[in-house]
Amino acid sequence: MNATVADAVQALNLAVVGLLPPAASPELTPDVLVNPVKTHPAGIGGFIGLNQAPLGEIHARRLKAQVVIRVKADSIAGLNSTESAVTNALIGADTTHLRSQGIFRITRDTDFSQLYQGADDGINVAAGKDIRFDVDFEYQRLPDAADGVISSVPLDLLLHTTDNPPRELFDQTFEQDPLALFDVIDDAPVTDGPGNWAHDAADSQLEQTSGISGGSNAFNASKRGTYLVLRPSSVATQPQNWLLQAEIGADSGGIGLVFNFVDVDNFHFFIMSQPTPYRFIGRKSDGNFSFLDQGGQDNGNAYAPGEHSIRLIQQNGEFELAIDQIPVISGSDDTPPAAGSIGFLSRNSATARFRSLRWVAL
Repeated sequence: MNATVADAVQALNLAVVGLLPPAASPELTPDVLVNPVKTHPAGIGGFIGLNQAPLGEIHARRLKAQVVIRVKADSIAGLNSTESAVTNALIGADTTHLRSQGIFRITRDTDFSQLYQGADDGINVAAGKDIRFDVDFEYQRLPDAADGVISSVPLDLLLHTTDNPPRELFDQTFEQDPLALFDVIDDAPVTDGPGNWAHDAADSQLEQTSGISGGSNAFNASKRGTYLVLRPSSVATQPQNWLLQAEIGADSGGIGLVFNFVDVDNFHFFIMSQPTPYRFIGRKSDGNFSFLDQGGQDNGNAYAPGEHSIRLIQQNGEFELAIDQIPVISGSDDTPPAAGSIGFLSRNSATARFRSLRWVAL
């Protein structure tokens, strides 16, 4: 059974409550409110693996949320120490313990607080204060009883035409700076370069803030930009068949992914553009840009400014791409491409941002 948003919110509420220090008395117990901001299924269509006892599917959902905690005290003076104790309990919690509770990142929003004093402000104690935390959370739903059948994975793995079991190669959400795992490659000749890639710790994302651009702005395959390519040493292997999942966004310009990246003259790529409306899968072979041999093009559709989830499957030269869980592009090459690395693409976009990357060998 899929992990719902309501399930994830309830689980996060319980996890946060479990981290709070004991209150001095029942009436001083903090109130916890979880406000979901953004959510999407984790893994492959929500499926992340098999549970052994009972045997069945494990489904998961990623959740970005703002958690508001109302701390209470018998006096304004006591409120400060209570606030500090709650903040230290959450921010200072052991990372391993947080991950075991599904919490990947938790940060205090110091720009937000709300002070209350007594019954006039609607509280039943002398002093209270709302403090807010930004949280990245993953809820995992385990099977209640053995089912023995993987019923939902075929949404993504129906095209799985090899005998190899799926293997996760890379999975990061960029809470920590990952740039040491990547190479920056600018696809010359370009203007307004070089590419300017950086890690934004506050928003747990990678950013590209130069307007670097090359090639043509018309709807054709010549789209040069800057690429952030995963170093081959960062993964165990570079498979021929795989699933890519990423969360990318921008306010304008071209953003996307590179894959099968052998070198700057030989790779495949996906790009979507705004406000110029197009999205397609293309390739660069021996320095020459071209579309796929069949399909892979969608001229006239732009992405909406903001963040989007990308899911791309490659198997034996066939490609299937979904944006925000909706299939939008399919295509193929007559010859299966050479295996290579993966990464991000930015072209003519000074607001490009990238929040996650997952690579699964099929």
